[in-house]
Amino acid sequence: MQKTRITAIIAEFNPLHKGHKYIIKRAKELTDGNSILVILSGNFTQRAEPAILEKHTRARQAIIAGADAVVEIPATYATGNAEVFAKAAVKIACSFSHVTHLVFGTEAQDLTLLKLIAKTVVKKRREFERSMKFYLKKGISFDNARTEVMKRLLPKIPGEVIEKTMHTPNNILAIEYLKELVRLKTTVHPIGVQRIKTPSASQIRAVVVSNSQHALALSSSVHDTSNQSQIILDSYNSSFGLIPVPKRKIDIPKSADLNYLTIANFEKFASLALFSLMTKLNEEIYNSNTELVNLIKNLHPTTYRQLKEQAPTKRFAVSRFARLALHCTLDITKKDINFLYKNTYVPYTNLLAVKKSGDSLFATLVLNQKTPLIVRGNKIKPKQNKYYHALKRIDEKAELLYESVSGVKVPKKCEFV
Repeated sequence: MQKTRITAIIAEFNPLHKGHKYIIKRAKELTDGNSILVILSGNFTQRAEPAILEKHTRARQAIIAGADAVVEIPATYATGNAEVFAKAAVKIACSFSHVTHLVFGTEAQDLTLLKLIAKTVVKKRREFERSMKFYLKKGISFDNARTEVMKRLLPKIPGEVIEKTMHTPNNILAIEYLKELVRLKTTVHPIGVQRIKTPSASQIRAVVVSNSQHALALSSSVHDTSNQSQIILDSYNSSFGLIPVPKRKIDIPKSADLNYLTIANFEKFASLALFSLMTKLNEEIYNSNTELVNLIKNLHPTTYRQLKEQAPTKRFAVSRFARLALHCTLDITKKDINFLYKNTYVPYTNLLAVKKSGDSLFATLVLNQKTPLIVRGNKIKPKQNKYYHALKRIDEKAELLYESVSGVKVPKKCEFV
């Protein structure tokens, strides 16, 4: 009987497009894994926004694109910063004993420099943290401070090379994945797949959610409503055989089983998030501090757009404020995040979708004792401690919030595709 070997891919697939399908394809080619496990963010993403498609739909798309099973990162971590997101995802991947490789997208051609940066940060953690505090006190942004610290810790690497490497979001996430693999001292082997030139998920979201007269409220907009927009939509539609969109007209792709968020959905979410921020923000909310509380109190934004345009400073990026708003909405506190830093496991993960023909893989996944699957019929149950209940409560709030802003009912069962 063939031994089960699993290759894990960490992703958001918001939405899944040709570039993501390419990563799944390359994951099969570059590893000896006979199964592909996708570790997916749920209905709210790392950008602290509602996903354009409900999580089970995105999981089903992943199976159609070549994956064998999809599990979920709890909302508490899926909406965190790059370090929190990566910590949770890697710990979930490594909790499955049959996972041999971890595959992720990067801008780099190979992982040599990214691995060096990751190992340096872990081994020189105290020096890294001291240097970060030094640069941040000077008013430098977090991203620029991190780059300056790496220049100091790796003096033999040309500064311009470090700058180019550290200023792309895929590379930053890759470094965080690699850092966690080093910390866990795992045998899971990392493999980076260089991104191909294709419209990004953010471009697709902007075009799909918008129409010819409106720009997407929460993401960077694509203002060209003719050729460029059509190229993006054609690229996305061809991935799933959706009905082509007429030339020079931007419509939501037509599909019976796809429920895309609209501008109205995003505006509804923005109103709820802003209200929660203004009524709940305190120093116990994750990623909050006295300076941020006072900054928002003094600004007193009356719209979500005003928050994102006027609150950011050199020290605090726009993503920090978006996450604060969502964390206030879902009541995510520093205590909820601290467990992740103190333990080598995540209390549970939801099985979102699995290939119908994947009986042996399903049997392997449900035997995970470190991070048990929440799925009907699973004999290994999560330990229902205070932390488990805290994460479950946040997940339940996230589902209710998504349903209220999208009008889409979130399924409760795993899908067999």
